[in-house]
Amino acid sequence: MKPRALLELARVSNLPTVWSNVMMGLAWSLSVTVQTSAAPFALLRSHLTLFIGASLMYIAGMMLNDASDAEVDAKERPSRPIPSGRISRQTAWRLGFAALVVGLGLVILRCDVNAGSIAFTFANGWVILGGALLATLIVLYNAIHQRWAGAVMLMAACRGILVFTAVVSLLSADQGLAIPAWALVLLLPVGVLFAYTLILSGVARHEVEAGRAWVVGGLIVAMPLVDAAMLACVSQWSAMCFCLTCAGLTWAGQRWVAGS
Repeated sequence: MKPRALLELARVSNLPTVWSNVMMGLAWSLSVTVQTSAAPFALLRSHLTLFIGASLMYIAGMMLNDASDAEVDAKERPSRPIPSGRISRQTAWRLGFAALVVGLGLVILRCDVNAGSIAFTFANGWVILGGALLATLIVLYNAIHQRWAGAVMLMAACRGILVFTAVVSLLSADQGLAIPAWALVLLLPVGVLFAYTLILSGVARHEVEAGRAWVVGGLIVAMPLVDAAMLACVSQWSAMCFCLTCAGLTWAGQRWVAGS
């Protein structure tokens, strides 16, 4: 198994969009709860397991997608890692489910680094619920998307739940599943990413026969720009710059590894 084939299977060029979604959710939550500006690197340090876990869950979704689409890709995209013979379908299944399990574990754990010590604690109930729902949606989408056009809603829900999980990760673990007074504000970033991904997924569903692969790639690159626009609305300028950087990284990455 060649490293490049693994990177193509995982769609690593799109990972910055995941980081951007998580950062947007965290910075949005700070704006709503304590009305303070986000320091991106501080959020990266305090929520490192969330960033890594979300990345692994995205990679898992891409691997499982290629494994479930192997027959279709053999006709439409013979150069993909599985139909080209560079990675076996069984390997893709195994790696995908392994990444999903490890990713979910990291999402529901929290890593605190203080004075050189590292402490792991469980995230609050909402994060655990969001992570479990995200894992379920990933598996469900890949199981039924070939048979049901409406599965694009599941794909959109994955991004929405990812943002939701980031937003609620700043709630106290002692709060359990109590609904905070500002909960309705969560609907805005979650709804925006759901709607945007729904459009993207609809375009991507028949991208090969319609010759729209370049459009799909562009919409993926633009996703962090949507995050940046959301953060500009709440004056989270540092986090906004982080999202803009993620857009640039996604664009650069797609020059090396195709994003769709």
